[in-house]
Amino acid sequence: IGNPALLGVVSMASLVIIVGLIFNPALVKRFGIYKVNLYSYVITSVIAAVVMIFTYTESLGGLVAASFVRAITMAPLMGSLNAIVAEVARNSYLKSGKHTEGMMFSCSSIGIKVGGGIGAGLAGWLLAAAGYVGTAEVQAPAVLSMIKFIYGGIPLILTILITVCLAFMKVEEDNRKLEKTA
Repeated sequence: IGNPALLGVVSMASLVIIVGLIFNPALVKRFGIYKVNLYSYVITSVIAAVVMIFTYTESLGGLVAASFVRAITMAPLMGSLNAIVAEVARNSYLKSGKHTEGMMFSCSSIGIKVGGGIGAGLAGWLLAAAGYVGTAEVQAPAVLSMIKFIYGGIPLILTILITVCLAFMKVEEDNRKLEKTA
């Protein structure tokens, strides 16, 4: 947006995820993990597209407002990720009779840590590839374009990928079927 000092303002909008987390238990109890997460991420995908548009058009007000809404719609998955891991472990037990809870939570923990590291590294590698110079007062147009892609484009791509994965995740339904036949 042309002013690096505004990053804090935009980032603060993402902290309202806490508001969405407050409603998560009631939503999951009423609709189930699958529906809550899928529908929230369908909405998140649309909002991520709006964030990308505001990022590229350099609209501070729109970017802050859309980031605010995106944080709230992302909350269900953030709040129920461990419950999903538990459902998958339960599914594994119902199918094999073997307890894999510890391994499932360890894999989830490692995945989050490795994914965070790769994500941070990717941002640096992309900026370096675009010609970012940390000491430069003004960055090249390619760098500015890359910053916009990192902030707007990559989250949109990842949100759509998560939405597709959630659409195929039928573990709750599978567990109910397995429990009836057991």
